Formats: sequence, C-alpha cells, structure tokens
Amino acid sequence: SGKSTLLRVASGELAPDAGSVRPQRGARICYLPQSGYDVYPMTSDWTVGQELERAFTDLHEVAAEVEALEERMAEGDADEQVLTDYGELLEQLEHGGYHNRDREISLVMNGLGFTDSDRNRLVSDLSGGWEMRVTLGRVLLSRADLLLLDEPTNYLDLPAREWLEGYLTRSGIGFMIVAHDREFLDRCCQTVLEIRDGRLSVYAGDYSNYERVRAEQIRVETKAYDLQQEEI
Repeated sequence: SGKSTLLRVASGELAPDAGSVRPQRGARICYLPQSGYDVYPMTSDWTVGQELERAFTDLHEVAAEVEALEERMAEGDADEQVLTDYGELLEQLEHGGYHNRDREISLVMNGLGFTDSDRNRLVSDLSGGWEMRVTLGRVLLSRADLLLLDEPTNYLDLPAREWLEGYLTRSGIGFMIVAHDREFLDRCCQTVLEIRDGRLSVYAGDYSNYERVRAEQIRVETKAYDLQQEEI
C-alpha cells in the first residue's frame, strides 16, 4: 500500500506527485532498499572490507585535504586561512569517527555474521543474501541522522537480527522501518505508521499495541456502520 514508496520519497530517491519533502537542514539520511544493487552497486573485484570503507568516502576526501594542507604548512604556507581550514577539517574527521572506523567496521561485520577473515573476501564470492548484508553494513556505518530501512531482516539469521535490534535501539540514530517481522517491530519501534486508502495514520507504541488499537477502531467503525444500515 505504498510503504516502500513512502521510504523512497522520504529519502529523495523518488519525487512526490504533490507536496514536498523538507528534511532538517544538514540532516544526513541514508536509505536501504529491499534490493540494494541499484542504490549501492558493488565492484566485483573489491573485498568486503573495501565495500564497507565506502561508507567513509566523504571522510577519505577530507583526510586528503588535510594531507594537502599539511604539505603546504610544511613548505611555510601557514597563513590564518590555512590554519582555520586545517582546524575545521580535523574537527570533521574527529566528529565523523574517521580514526575509529576500523573498529566500527569490525563491530558491524561481526554483528551481521561476518568473520574478521571475511574482510579480505571478494564480494563476487558472496551470495545475494550476503551481499545485502554488506549493503546493510554500509548503511549502518554511514553516520546517518535518519535511517530508512526497507525489510532489513530479509536476509538475516536470528543472531544477526537480534544484533541489529540492539544496534538500532542503542545507537541513538533515528530510523524508519518497513518490515513484516512483527517481533522485530515490537522490539525496535515506538511509533507505527499505517497507510490505508491513501491516508497515513500514526499510532503511538509498538506493533502489538497498534494491532490492539486498530482492532478496537475497526470494531467501533463496524458497529457504527451496522447501526447506520439499520437506520437506512
């Protein structure tokens, strides 16, 4: 009923037919589609570790700028603007966790079921399900303010699913999830959005609470309809 479409519109991948999407200024939004190949194409001769490093591409570019400025300063070019730019770039690296990225990559890899030795494994050797785990890993490492996850548990076994539950609930990152896994939704989500007849309704609480509230709404609506039909 438009769940994936809602995520695609929110991510900016799909333009709305009407209205507009207004993310908070500077907000970093990262989207995981059900199939990540179009949004996150992989290079067949790259390793799992190299693919996960792509989550830090912007910081690698910042690190290259830092190195260039250091060379300029070593040659005696250290005016006020150079020093200001240098300090700002160093702050970006620190805030983005650039120097801790190796530990974060290992954490996410192990949580999703990879071993440390898999870091050097070619992605071309992986099945489609394991490639999707790599894509999910890239999304989780993206340092996003908001994650839009479309069926993130489809390719996960129970240990990886339980790890993802804990990672999302402890991370402090905002997230919106489309999933058919009701237990996963109960453990992760505090608000449920329902799309019905082209309208979006918001329910506070987990999925089980949504089911109870919605069942009562249907009971009341059905009773009102029956009374109306009797009157007619």
